[in-house]
Amino acid sequence: MSRVKRQHYVPLFYLKGFSNEQSQVCVFDKTDFHTYCTNPINIGVEGQFYDQEQIDHKFGKQFIEKTLGDTETSFSILLQNLIEGIESRKIRAINEDTKLQICRYVALQAIRTKEQRQSMEQLFEMMKQKFQHSGWLSDEQIDQMGFNIGPAETRFIHNSQLLPYNKFAAELTGILMSHICLIFKNITDMPLITSDNPVAKKSNLNNEARSNSGFRSKGIEIMFPLSPGYLISFLERTHFKDLEQYENEVLVLTAPQHIIHYNSFQVKGSYRRLFSKNTDFELARKMITHDPNLGLENRERHRTG
Repeated sequence: MSRVKRQHYVPLFYLKGFSNEQSQVCVFDKTDFHTYCTNPINIGVEGQFYDQEQIDHKFGKQFIEKTLGDTETSFSILLQNLIEGIESRKIRAINEDTKLQICRYVALQAIRTKEQRQSMEQLFEMMKQKFQHSGWLSDEQIDQMGFNIGPAETRFIHNSQLLPYNKFAAELTGILMSHICLIFKNITDMPLITSDNPVAKKSNLNNEARSNSGFRSKGIEIMFPLSPGYLISFLERTHFKDLEQYENEVLVLTAPQHIIHYNSFQVKGSYRRLFSKNTDFELARKMITHDPNLGLENRERHRTG
């Protein structure tokens, strides 16, 4: 089998779900506001993104790419059956087994993106600089403690998180399972959008000392668009206790304000590009004009306080 050179960190089957009648996905580049439509094979992709010599030597050629491909095939069937079941009103709520399968997939999607790799690089660099500026440790001691981590080492750590039975992916799956799960059906004329980092988060507790934006943080809201017409949300249980009565159910979004709310977090959380079935990216333009930092690839992703 030939090597896969262009590897999607947002799956092709998923992106096809956001295509228009011409089988194209409309793209908005946050760095320069450039808007265009293209075949989904051209987006959410990078050459040799998952290729890792150490991993391939141990597990086989392009092991991560193949493993993710198997996961995508299984989830694409589940997603199609889920949406068809909701549309036909045969499904009004999901069971725990379906929730588990969704959580496993969402956990991998959250981990596998370019945004995640960039975030890790910034975090390692921030930790190194904090130790250097503190004067507590010499550069040699920092190296010995493993905090002098460059892009190559970050790439290996990131790819290792995608290996089967990796503890990080398993822990993230468990966290998602612990949250209240809701599925939203969009019946407005405004489509849900997605991005090159589609698992978005909203912190609902403001705290100057802590971001409260972790997957297990109190008050966290985690959102993943399934299609222009559907979105799944995971809500931290103690903060959203009033919503437990709707757990695992399908709820309806009737107002454009709801769609604007969810789309805004795709704008905030995406690495560089937004994806939609149409070219209406006015929300993104307004948000980035108001806060230009949202349009920067190298924006600060971690608090340094």
